[in-house]
Amino acid sequence: MSLFSATASQAIITAVLAATFTFSASSVQAQQLGQAQSQAQKQGQMAAQAAPAMQLSQVRQKIQNLNSELQEIQQNTLANNEDLQAQRDDYQTLLDDTMKGNGFEAAATRDRLNTIVEKVQSGEASQEEQQSLRKEYQQKSQKLSQAQQQAMQDTDVQDARTSYGDALVEAMKEQNPKTKQLITQLNQAQQQYQAMMQQMMQSQMQGQAKAKGTGSNG
Repeated sequence: MSLFSATASQAIITAVLAATFTFSASSVQAQQLGQAQSQAQKQGQMAAQAAPAMQLSQVRQKIQNLNSELQEIQQNTLANNEDLQAQRDDYQTLLDDTMKGNGFEAAATRDRLNTIVEKVQSGEASQEEQQSLRKEYQQKSQKLSQAQQQAMQDTDVQDARTSYGDALVEAMKEQNPKTKQLITQLNQAQQQYQAMMQQMMQSQMQGQAKAKGTGSNG
C-alpha cells in the first residue's frame, strides 16, 4: 500500500487532461458564436486559454516526478525493513477484510486490473479490445477507490493506516534525508494544481456567461 500511489497520480493526470479538453472546447464554442471580433482579439483569447493549460501540464509533470522519487525511496525503505513490510501487509489485510465485509472483493479486483494491464501491454489485443479493456480498467479502478474510501471510514482501518503511514515516513526519512523536503514539495504542487484548476473553472464560467450575454444581446 503506497501513500504516494500511482493511482493518485493517474487521477491528477486525468483531471488535468479533462480540464484542458473542457477549456479547449469552450474556446471552440466561443469562436462558433460568430461574434464580430478582430483577429488580434481572437489570438489574444487563444493565448490566454493556452497558457493555463500549459502551466497545468508543468505542474502535472512536477507532481509525477516527485511521486516517482518518493516511490523509489519507499521501495528501497521497505526492501530493507522486514518489520515495516509486516506492518504494511497487516494494514492491507485489514483494509481488504473491511472491504469484503462491505461486500467488495478487493483482491479479485486487483488481480483483474493486473491482468488487463498485462494484456494491453502485451500488444496482443486489437485496438477495439484495448479500448474495451481500458474502459473496464477505469470502471474497476473507480469502484476499488470507492470501496477503499468507504473502508477507511472504519476507525480500526484509520488507526492502522495512521500507524503504518507514520512508521513508513519516519523510515523513509532515515533511508533518505530528502524525504521530508520532497513531501513538502509534493503537497505544495498539489495545492498549486488545485488552485489553478479552480481559477481555470472560474475563468471558463465567466467566459461562458459573457458569451451568453453577448448572444442574447445579438
